[in-house]
Amino acid sequence: VESRDCSRKDDKIQVSHVSVRTFFLGPTPPSQRMDVGECRRIGAAAAAVAGVGLLGVGWLSEIGAIFAAARWRTRSTHQRQAAAALRNSVGSSDHGGAERSSAAGQDSRAGERGVGAAACPGVTIIKPIKGVDATLTTNLSSFFSLDYPGDVFLSFCVKDPNDPAVGVIQDQIDRHPEVAPRCKMWVGSPDVGFNPKVNTVHEAYAAVTTPLVWMCDSGVPATPTLLSEMVATALEDPTSLGLVHQVPTLNQGATWGDQVERLHFGTGHAKWYFVLNALGIDVVNGMSIVFYKSTLDSVGGMRAFSKYLAEDYFMNKYMCNAGLRARMAPTPSNQRVPPRALKEIYDRQVRWARLRRRIVLSTAILEPMLECVPLGLIGVASLAAAFPQHCEGHRLRVFGLHVASWLVADSCLYHLVTGTPLTPLSLPAAGAWLRSWLLRESGTMVMSLHGFASNKVLWRGAEFELARDAVVIVPEGKKP
Repeated sequence: VESRDCSRKDDKIQVSHVSVRTFFLGPTPPSQRMDVGECRRIGAAAAAVAGVGLLGVGWLSEIGAIFAAARWRTRSTHQRQAAAALRNSVGSSDHGGAERSSAAGQDSRAGERGVGAAACPGVTIIKPIKGVDATLTTNLSSFFSLDYPGDVFLSFCVKDPNDPAVGVIQDQIDRHPEVAPRCKMWVGSPDVGFNPKVNTVHEAYAAVTTPLVWMCDSGVPATPTLLSEMVATALEDPTSLGLVHQVPTLNQGATWGDQVERLHFGTGHAKWYFVLNALGIDVVNGMSIVFYKSTLDSVGGMRAFSKYLAEDYFMNKYMCNAGLRARMAPTPSNQRVPPRALKEIYDRQVRWARLRRRIVLSTAILEPMLECVPLGLIGVASLAAAFPQHCEGHRLRVFGLHVASWLVADSCLYHLVTGTPLTPLSLPAAGAWLRSWLLRESGTMVMSLHGFASNKVLWRGAEFELARDAVVIVPEGKKP
């Protein structure tokens, strides 16, 4: 009875299947019918081809990043020469930024961008600061000795009036009386949304009277020539400028966690940063950006981005939608931060993974698969399925060759981005660097999967729940 029931069910399924197929496509000749085993073989072959293709894409992106970084290094030489010419320029007629309206409109922006106007437009530097660490004093002091012939104003922004950073900032202002008249501290700005950075800086931004604004995080120091380099980059084609941004890097690696993140910025992060920008897809990190105030005002001003937790991404997106382009500065950001534990680095990476997932889901899925270890495992399995007669007994060797080759490629990329070799010459130090590199490469997929586990992120001591586009979900009883 059981056999008859099963046959009857199978007959019904087969009749239903044939009836639907016959209705739409007509009867299928017996010679063209595929059994289940053949379907599985076709599916396995398609998966193998997809895996091999993914391996090819991963290596193309790695090699492409090296060429793009080398091109950036070559172009940086010309940008620095333009910056030197800017510093040596005599005379400027554009120091009266306060008299210029920041109203939106392409005609007014073109005039402000000075086609035939001043060589050295005025710049207001806005630095959001929270808390005091071992690097804050050094980072702040570097902004009091900028070699720039135009007007420069410094705005230091602190959210909490009781923050000890207030005293450190005031001490630096007192130590530089020649710059003090152009410095101002903004403390306790009212909230306009849920983005902590926007809440801290929006009042200082609204008071800007210069054509250009430089927003720079507290962990990013300045060299004497950095501002002139970024302005010279902005002046290459002022009418099409969206943002000038620095390639993010980490300046030191005192702890194991710092070494892992240093490698993250110099290899995995840098790879997509250079590749996507080379393909014409503007990717910007908001640690250090220069832009025309009139441009940001034309897309809603600073307050328009208070609902997003990734305000830098959407600032760039709005400007790209307006037909403007981002450009890389010739010098990386070289962040100076205090020593941090590995757990802090892990939490930071998970937060970024969740932000990416809520902004561009495809990126959040593909990016970790194209890192060294996951890509190697997928590639070896796919090659073994596609060419079983050649790969039998050689899978481990193929994987080892892939990892070793990737390490060499990452070493080249890291050297181009930071100007320093990946592994020091001494064997103990080289072993520590290799350990950090392997941990970063193997941990990327873990952190990405953890990023899919929740929509909540912890940032600056506050917890946020993210909706699509990294918009902060408003908690009950609170107003944005």
